[in-house]
Order: sequence, then C-alpha cells, then structure tokens
Amino acid sequence: MDIREGAGAFVCGESTALVASIEGERGFPETETSKTFRTGRRRLGHIPSNLNNIETYACVPVIIEQGSDYFLSIGTETSPGTKVFALTGR
Repeated sequence: MDIREGAGAFVCGESTALVASIEGERGFPETETSKTFRTGRRRLGHIPSNLNNIETYACVPVIIEQGSDYFLSIGTETSPGTKVFALTGR
C-alpha cells in the first residue's frame, strides 16, 4: 500500500481529481466520459490501482476483527457504519 498526502482540497475526494493530484496535476474532476477511461483502464501510473480515502481503509481492520454486523450497527438506521465529516464556513 502506498499512501499519498493530497493538497487538502475537498474536490480531491473525487477519483479523477485524486488521480490528477497524485500525478502532480491540478486536482480537478474530469467529465463523465473520461472518468471510466482514467480510473478504469489507464489507472494510476499505468499500474492496477485501488483509490480510496484513508478513512475507507481505516474501517477495514474493525470490519475484519469485529465483523460486518458490528460495523453496520454503528451509526444510524439509515446511515450505518462510520463517516468522517467536516464543517466549514461561517
């Protein structure tokens, strides 16, 4: 696993913006038609890639150790599991 620190822009949570940011380009989402090509075929650095935010990977040990039923019991009925969120602005 290779963990890369992004520039901190919220938009880089979108997969094509994340790939662009990692490759040293401006982290900006691409159009729908190029998304499939960029993340599905070309992949990051021309090697098979699985792009996720670190918060997604951080959930894996809990799910493996405690099981999916436990993980789904955290949160609310309509939004199970965990989710990191941020509030900005005034």
